[in-house]
Amino acid sequence: SGGGAAHGGGLAIIDSSNITLQACIITNCAAFDAGNDTFGGGVYSSNSWGIMRECLIERNVVRGTVANYRCFGGGFYAEGGNWDIADSEFIYNRCISSATGGRGFGGGLFLEGGTHVLNNSLLAQNYAKGVSDATTYSQGSGLFMTNGTVTVANCTVAGNINEGIRGFAGVSILDSIVWRNGDDIIGVTALDHTDVGNGDNSGTNDCFAADPRFEYGF
Repeated sequence: SGGGAAHGGGLAIIDSSNITLQACIITNCAAFDAGNDTFGGGVYSSNSWGIMRECLIERNVVRGTVANYRCFGGGFYAEGGNWDIADSEFIYNRCISSATGGRGFGGGLFLEGGTHVLNNSLLAQNYAKGVSDATTYSQGSGLFMTNGTVTVANCTVAGNINEGIRGFAGVSILDSIVWRNGDDIIGVTALDHTDVGNGDNSGTNDCFAADPRFEYGF
């Protein structure tokens, strides 16, 4: 735990390579009011290459308390670089900018540019919130991706507030469950063998909408 008025409340990784995070627990960390934009409540990565395995990223927060401040990546934020993430959990992270004009993006993860793979991981109960829950101010509570190339495979993205996944044309979602988020998927059209609660792409590329019947939570 830890944090303060800087990017990366728990861990900041800058211009680094061959990073391995194995069986790490990053929890109850905070980054707040580092400027107009604040990044990474749990982990902040800039132009770095790494592997994450069997990690728990839980109850971290990026917080903005000044008018028009923007917050990105409550659990994990990556700008550029290349991350291979597997067998990990991103749960109960927050991205909150509550003052006038405040905006929150990517409650669980925010990936901006670079090439990233997210495999066999859980993103649940995360929340991105600006001054209101309107989509102008609050986007991608589970996962927000912009630019670069991102592959999401064998993941469960469920129970995130407002939006599950927000992405773009460079994102592929394969063999995953996206369920009971406020709006499950926005902006991603490359879906394959995926169960989507609100029926996005249902009947195409073997996508469908059926209760996954989770046992013992997620």
